[in-house]
Amino acid sequence: MKYFLNIIALCVVVSLTSCGFNKKIAADYHYFQKGLDSVDKVALKEPVIKPYDQIAIQVYSNTLNQEQAAMFNTLGGIGGSSSGGTVSVSGSSISSGSVSAAAHGATHAVDENGQITLPLIGTLPVAGLSTLQLRMLLKQKVAEFVKDPEVTVRFVSYKINIMGEVKNPGFKSLPNQRVTILDLLSESGDLTEFGRRDSVLVVRVDSGKVKHYELDLRNASFMKSPAFQLQQNDLVYVRANSNKLKTVSADPTLQRTLGMITAFVTVIILPLNLIAILRR
Repeated sequence: MKYFLNIIALCVVVSLTSCGFNKKIAADYHYFQKGLDSVDKVALKEPVIKPYDQIAIQVYSNTLNQEQAAMFNTLGGIGGSSSGGTVSVSGSSISSGSVSAAAHGATHAVDENGQITLPLIGTLPVAGLSTLQLRMLLKQKVAEFVKDPEVTVRFVSYKINIMGEVKNPGFKSLPNQRVTILDLLSESGDLTEFGRRDSVLVVRVDSGKVKHYELDLRNASFMKSPAFQLQQNDLVYVRANSNKLKTVSADPTLQRTLGMITAFVTVIILPLNLIAILRR
Protein backbone atom coordinates (compact mmCIF):
# COMPACT_ATOMS: atom_id res chain seq x y z
CA MET A 1 0.00 0.00 0.00
CA LYS A 2 2.89 2.30 0.78
CA TYR A 3 4.38 1.87 -2.73
CA PHE A 4 0.96 2.40 -4.28
CA LEU A 5 0.51 5.71 -2.45
CA ASN A 6 4.00 6.78 -3.51
CA ILE A 7 3.15 6.18 -7.17
CA ILE A 8 -0.13 8.09 -6.84
CA ALA A 9 1.70 10.98 -5.19
CA LEU A 10 4.29 10.94 -8.00
CA CYS A 11 1.55 11.07 -10.64
CA VAL A 12 -0.14 13.97 -8.86
CA VAL A 13 3.13 15.92 -8.73
CA VAL A 14 3.81 15.28 -12.42
CA SER A 15 0.27 16.36 -13.31
CA LEU A 16 0.47 19.57 -11.33
CA THR A 17 3.89 20.34 -12.77
CA SER A 18 2.55 19.77 -16.26
CA CYS A 19 -0.40 22.12 -15.65
CA GLY A 20 1.92 24.79 -14.33
CA PHE A 21 4.19 24.36 -17.34
CA ASN A 22 1.25 24.69 -19.74
CA LYS A 23 0.16 27.91 -18.02
CA LYS A 24 3.73 29.18 -18.34
CA ILE A 25 3.66 28.41 -22.07
CA ALA A 26 0.40 30.36 -22.46
CA ALA A 27 1.88 33.32 -20.60
CA ASP A 28 5.04 33.34 -22.69
CA TYR A 29 3.77 32.56 -26.19
CA HIS A 30 0.28 34.00 -26.68
CA TYR A 31 -0.26 37.48 -28.14
CA PHE A 32 -2.98 39.92 -27.04
CA GLN A 33 -3.62 38.23 -23.67
CA LYS A 34 -4.98 41.49 -22.32
CA GLY A 35 -5.50 45.13 -23.20
CA LEU A 36 -7.65 44.70 -26.31
CA ASP A 37 -10.51 46.60 -24.67
CA SER A 38 -8.22 49.58 -24.10
CA VAL A 39 -7.37 49.94 -27.80
CA ASP A 40 -10.13 51.94 -29.48
CA LYS A 41 -8.44 52.82 -32.77
CA VAL A 42 -4.96 53.23 -34.17
CA ALA A 43 -4.14 56.15 -36.48
CA LEU A 44 -1.21 55.46 -38.78
CA LYS A 45 0.76 58.49 -39.95
CA GLU A 46 2.34 59.34 -43.27
CA PRO A 47 6.08 58.57 -43.04
CA VAL A 48 8.44 61.50 -43.56
CA ILE A 49 11.58 61.70 -45.66
CA LYS A 50 14.89 61.40 -43.83
CA PRO A 51 18.54 61.87 -44.77
CA TYR A 52 19.96 58.98 -46.83
CA ASP A 53 16.52 57.92 -48.07
CA GLN A 54 16.03 57.02 -51.72
CA ILE A 55 13.00 58.67 -53.30
CA ALA A 56 11.61 58.32 -56.82
CA ILE A 57 10.24 61.47 -58.44
CA GLN A 58 8.23 61.34 -61.65
CA VAL A 59 7.20 64.50 -63.47
CA TYR A 60 4.89 64.59 -66.46
CA SER A 61 2.55 66.95 -68.22
CA ASN A 62 -1.18 66.55 -68.53
CA THR A 63 -0.76 67.68 -72.12
CA LEU A 64 0.49 65.61 -75.08
CA ASN A 65 3.90 67.24 -74.93
CA GLN A 66 6.07 65.21 -72.55
CA GLU A 67 9.35 66.67 -73.81
CA GLN A 68 9.13 69.51 -71.32
CA ALA A 69 9.05 67.07 -68.38
CA ALA A 70 11.74 64.67 -69.62
CA MET A 71 14.63 66.59 -68.05
CA PHE A 72 13.23 66.11 -64.54
CA ASN A 73 12.95 62.37 -65.09
CA THR A 74 16.44 61.71 -66.46
CA LEU A 75 18.87 64.19 -64.88
CA GLY A 76 20.00 64.19 -61.30
CA GLY A 77 19.03 60.58 -60.76
CA ILE A 78 18.45 57.17 -62.26
CA GLY A 79 15.88 57.85 -64.94
CA GLY A 80 14.25 55.92 -67.76
CA SER A 81 15.85 55.66 -71.17
CA SER A 82 14.78 54.62 -74.62
CA SER A 83 16.26 53.78 -77.97
CA GLY A 84 14.04 56.35 -79.66
CA GLY A 85 11.12 56.04 -82.06
CA THR A 86 7.57 57.19 -81.62
CA VAL A 87 4.50 55.90 -79.84
CA SER A 88 0.87 56.92 -80.02
CA VAL A 89 -0.69 58.75 -77.07
CA SER A 90 -4.37 59.63 -77.41
CA GLY A 91 -4.09 59.44 -81.18
CA SER A 92 -0.94 61.57 -81.48
CA SER A 93 2.68 60.57 -81.99
CA ILE A 94 5.37 61.72 -79.58
CA SER A 95 8.91 60.64 -78.79
CA SER A 96 9.07 57.29 -77.03
CA GLY A 97 12.20 58.46 -75.24
CA SER A 98 10.20 61.21 -73.58
CA VAL A 99 7.41 58.80 -72.67
CA SER A 100 9.89 56.34 -71.18
CA ALA A 101 11.51 59.05 -69.08
CA ALA A 102 8.16 60.27 -67.85
CA ALA A 103 7.04 56.72 -67.08
CA HIS A 104 10.08 55.81 -64.98
CA GLY A 105 11.03 59.07 -63.31
CA ALA A 106 14.32 59.56 -61.50
CA THR A 107 15.66 58.22 -58.21
CA HIS A 108 17.25 60.76 -55.87
CA ALA A 109 19.38 60.12 -52.80
CA VAL A 110 18.65 62.47 -49.93
CA ASP A 111 21.98 63.77 -48.64
CA GLU A 112 23.13 64.05 -45.03
CA ASN A 113 21.61 67.54 -44.84
CA GLY A 114 18.20 66.27 -45.96
CA GLN A 115 18.41 67.82 -49.43
CA ILE A 116 18.10 66.74 -53.06
CA THR A 117 19.16 68.53 -56.24
CA LEU A 118 16.84 68.83 -59.22
CA PRO A 119 17.49 70.16 -62.73
CA LEU A 120 16.55 73.85 -63.14
CA ILE A 121 15.19 73.97 -59.58
CA GLY A 122 18.47 73.39 -57.76
CA THR A 123 18.91 72.25 -54.15
CA LEU A 124 15.70 71.53 -52.31
CA PRO A 125 15.32 70.64 -48.59
CA VAL A 126 13.02 67.62 -48.30
CA ALA A 127 13.76 66.04 -44.92
CA GLY A 128 10.74 66.11 -42.65
CA LEU A 129 8.28 66.23 -45.53
CA SER A 130 5.86 63.46 -46.36
CA THR A 131 5.74 62.23 -49.95
CA LEU A 132 2.43 64.07 -50.37
CA GLN A 133 3.90 67.34 -49.10
CA LEU A 134 6.90 67.01 -51.41
CA ARG A 135 4.60 66.23 -54.33
CA MET A 136 2.64 69.45 -53.79
CA LEU A 137 5.84 71.47 -53.41
CA LEU A 138 7.32 70.07 -56.62
CA LYS A 139 4.15 70.78 -58.58
CA GLN A 140 4.61 74.44 -57.72
CA LYS A 141 8.32 74.37 -58.56
CA VAL A 142 8.07 72.66 -61.96
CA ALA A 143 5.01 74.66 -63.08
CA GLU A 144 7.43 77.31 -64.36
CA PHE A 145 8.93 74.78 -66.79
CA VAL A 146 6.14 72.25 -67.43
CA LYS A 147 2.65 73.11 -68.61
CA ASP A 148 -0.11 71.61 -66.47
CA PRO A 149 2.34 69.44 -64.49
CA GLU A 150 1.71 66.34 -62.43
CA VAL A 151 4.19 64.84 -59.97
CA THR A 152 4.41 61.53 -58.14
CA VAL A 153 6.76 60.87 -55.24
CA ARG A 154 7.43 57.57 -53.52
CA PHE A 155 10.07 55.84 -51.45
CA VAL A 156 12.20 53.57 -53.60
CA SER A 157 12.47 51.09 -50.76
CA TYR A 158 11.17 51.04 -47.22
CA LYS A 159 13.81 49.01 -45.40
CA ILE A 160 13.60 47.80 -41.82
CA ASN A 161 16.11 45.48 -40.15
CA ILE A 162 14.85 42.73 -37.84
CA MET A 163 17.19 40.58 -35.75
CA GLY A 164 16.99 37.97 -33.02
CA GLU A 165 14.42 35.24 -32.52
CA VAL A 166 12.35 35.42 -35.70
CA LYS A 167 12.18 32.75 -38.37
CA ASN A 168 13.46 34.97 -41.19
CA PRO A 169 15.68 37.77 -39.84
CA GLY A 170 17.41 40.42 -41.94
CA PHE A 171 16.52 43.53 -43.93
CA LYS A 172 12.93 43.65 -45.14
CA SER A 173 11.96 45.87 -48.07
CA LEU A 174 8.27 46.53 -47.69
CA PRO A 175 6.16 48.12 -50.43
CA ASN A 176 3.69 49.59 -47.97
CA GLN A 177 4.94 52.80 -46.38
CA ARG A 178 2.63 52.47 -43.37
CA VAL A 179 4.32 49.50 -41.73
CA THR A 180 3.45 48.25 -38.25
CA ILE A 181 5.38 45.87 -36.03
CA LEU A 182 2.76 43.21 -36.83
CA ASP A 183 3.37 43.64 -40.57
CA LEU A 184 7.10 43.17 -40.04
CA LEU A 185 6.68 40.08 -37.86
CA SER A 186 4.39 38.53 -40.47
CA GLU A 187 6.94 39.29 -43.19
CA SER A 188 9.60 37.63 -41.00
CA GLY A 189 7.62 34.44 -40.41
CA ASP A 190 6.67 35.34 -36.80
CA LEU A 191 8.74 34.77 -33.67
CA THR A 192 10.40 31.43 -33.01
CA GLU A 193 9.51 29.38 -29.94
CA PHE A 194 12.56 30.98 -28.29
CA GLY A 195 11.43 34.59 -28.86
CA ARG A 196 10.27 36.70 -25.94
CA ARG A 197 6.81 38.05 -26.66
CA ASP A 198 7.17 40.40 -23.70
CA SER A 199 10.40 42.02 -24.88
CA VAL A 200 10.62 43.23 -28.47
CA LEU A 201 13.06 46.13 -28.80
CA VAL A 202 12.71 48.85 -31.46
CA VAL A 203 15.75 51.11 -31.98
CA ARG A 204 15.21 54.28 -34.00
CA VAL A 205 17.49 57.14 -35.05
CA ASP A 206 15.48 60.36 -35.16
CA SER A 207 17.08 63.76 -35.81
CA GLY A 208 20.48 62.37 -34.89
CA LYS A 209 19.25 60.95 -31.58
CA VAL A 210 18.89 57.26 -30.77
CA LYS A 211 15.54 56.28 -29.27
CA HIS A 212 14.48 52.84 -28.12
CA TYR A 213 11.11 51.33 -27.27
CA GLU A 214 10.20 48.11 -25.49
CA LEU A 215 7.08 46.33 -26.71
CA ASP A 216 5.16 43.61 -24.85
CA LEU A 217 3.18 41.77 -27.53
CA ARG A 218 1.15 39.96 -24.86
CA ASN A 219 -0.58 43.24 -23.99
CA ALA A 220 -2.49 44.84 -26.86
CA SER A 221 -1.71 48.29 -25.47
CA PHE A 222 1.60 48.09 -27.38
CA MET A 223 -0.44 49.36 -30.35
CA LYS A 224 -0.48 52.75 -28.61
CA SER A 225 3.31 52.95 -28.63
CA PRO A 226 5.14 55.33 -31.01
CA ALA A 227 7.02 52.22 -32.19
CA PHE A 228 3.88 50.34 -33.27
CA GLN A 229 4.16 52.06 -36.66
CA LEU A 230 7.70 51.53 -37.83
CA GLN A 231 9.85 54.00 -39.70
CA GLN A 232 12.35 53.35 -42.46
CA ASN A 233 15.72 52.12 -41.17
CA ASP A 234 14.32 51.07 -37.78
CA LEU A 235 16.03 48.15 -36.07
CA VAL A 236 13.79 45.56 -34.42
CA TYR A 237 15.39 43.05 -32.07
CA VAL A 238 13.53 40.10 -30.53
CA ARG A 239 15.24 38.89 -27.39
CA ALA A 240 15.70 35.19 -26.59
CA ASN A 241 13.81 33.60 -23.72
CA SER A 242 15.30 31.51 -20.92
CA ASN A 243 14.75 28.27 -22.84
CA LYS A 244 17.04 29.46 -25.62
CA LEU A 245 19.65 30.63 -23.14
CA LYS A 246 19.61 27.24 -21.43
CA THR A 247 20.01 25.52 -24.78
CA VAL A 248 22.95 27.72 -25.76
CA SER A 249 24.75 27.36 -22.42
CA ALA A 250 24.06 23.65 -21.96
CA ASP A 251 26.79 21.05 -22.55
CA PRO A 252 25.32 18.63 -25.15
CA THR A 253 27.36 15.68 -23.87
CA LEU A 254 26.31 16.32 -20.28
CA GLN A 255 22.67 16.68 -21.33
CA ARG A 256 22.72 13.35 -23.18
CA THR A 257 24.37 11.62 -20.23
CA LEU A 258 21.83 12.97 -17.74
CA GLY A 259 19.01 11.93 -20.06
CA MET A 260 20.34 8.38 -20.29
CA ILE A 261 20.75 8.17 -16.51
CA THR A 262 17.20 9.45 -15.94
CA ALA A 263 15.77 6.97 -18.42
CA PHE A 264 17.75 4.11 -16.86
CA VAL A 265 16.63 4.96 -13.33
CA THR A 266 13.00 5.24 -14.48
CA VAL A 267 13.11 1.86 -16.21
CA ILE A 268 14.58 0.18 -13.12
CA ILE A 269 12.52 1.81 -10.35
CA LEU A 270 9.03 1.64 -11.83
CA PRO A 271 9.03 -2.15 -12.42
CA LEU A 272 10.39 -2.70 -8.90
CA ASN A 273 7.57 -0.62 -7.43
CA LEU A 274 4.99 -2.53 -9.46
CA ILE A 275 6.42 -5.90 -8.39
CA ALA A 276 6.37 -4.80 -4.76
CA ILE A 277 2.74 -3.75 -5.08
CA LEU A 278 1.71 -7.04 -6.70
CA ARG A 279 3.46 -9.13 -4.04
CA ARG A 280 1.48 -7.39 -1.33
